[in-house]
Amino acid sequence: FNEQVLAAKFGWSYPHFMVLDGNDDRGIDVGVASMFQIETVRSHVDDGRDTGGATFSRDCPEYDLVLPGGLRIVVIPNHFKSKRNGDDQVSRERRAKQAKRANAIARDALVRTDLVLVAGDFNDTPTSQPITHIFEGGFTDVRDHPDYPTDRPGTFGTGLAGNKIDYLVMSPALRQRLVTTGIERRGSYHPNTWQPFDTVTGASTEASDHHLVWAKFEI
Repeated sequence: FNEQVLAAKFGWSYPHFMVLDGNDDRGIDVGVASMFQIETVRSHVDDGRDTGGATFSRDCPEYDLVLPGGLRIVVIPNHFKSKRNGDDQVSRERRAKQAKRANAIARDALVRTDLVLVAGDFNDTPTSQPITHIFEGGFTDVRDHPDYPTDRPGTFGTGLAGNKIDYLVMSPALRQRLVTTGIERRGSYHPNTWQPFDTVTGASTEASDHHLVWAKFEI
């Protein structure tokens, strides 16, 4: 994407790009594309492996980015257990375990900086019991900002509330830096609900079946 789409088609790309191979044997991983230097990378791909199995479906990497002026932000992407094969008790317990551990990693990162972001597809709605653990310690999702759309807060399908499954979860200090937020849906093909990009003509040409949650921070 960075080289073959952004650079080749638009003459612009991110100078810093990193992705780590995780636990998904289909090659579904989580990473970061950044305008700022990636100073440190920490993987948690083996978390839980010594007590019965890997905690994370992919990984829960920590990317320490150095910002202008010497500040840093820790970005922690993730992709929790899906409901593809049914939302049984085992799946719910797996997501709860992932949310608890991701939150603990994020809170530990506060020792390095008070600017911490946990982002990704958590495959569950904000008020579901497993996902509530991600908000412990004062972390909040951008959906709490008044600019976040309330008519269609979801990030999958047609954007209804029951499909709010993608997140930008902020530490308290980062929340104070949040200026505005929203959802970019035009890469997803639902022409009866919104107008997609002209190159998105069906499910086969979608950027994703998920919608892009974005946020602007002043740091």
